[in-house]
Amino acid sequence: MSILFSKTGKGKPVLTENGYDYIEERTYENKVYWRYTQCNKQKCNVELHTTNNTICHRVGDHNHAPNPNTSEIRRCRSEIRGLSKTTMVTHPIVATSITTTSAAMLS
Repeated sequence: MSILFSKTGKGKPVLTENGYDYIEERTYENKVYWRYTQCNKQKCNVELHTTNNTICHRVGDHNHAPNPNTSEIRRCRSEIRGLSKTTMVTHPIVATSITTTSAAMLS
């Protein structure tokens, strides 16, 4: 089970687990509650609870297969945003992000 953390375009935390993206919904003490990003569109109400960046509870099951491209696009965008904060040259930022992206997603 691989867990990755990134941010949305508005800077909100996103957790990606096995091809599914979850957005931070709320935090209580040391527990973070995550909601599946496509819950309305897919009618798939899955939530995760994490403690210390480790999944400790899952509510519900997905009713569809994951879309690996969505997670990879989000990761690539997040990487571009991060790099753009430290450099002013656009071409190397995009080139660096594209080289770490899978060929299947680019086609």
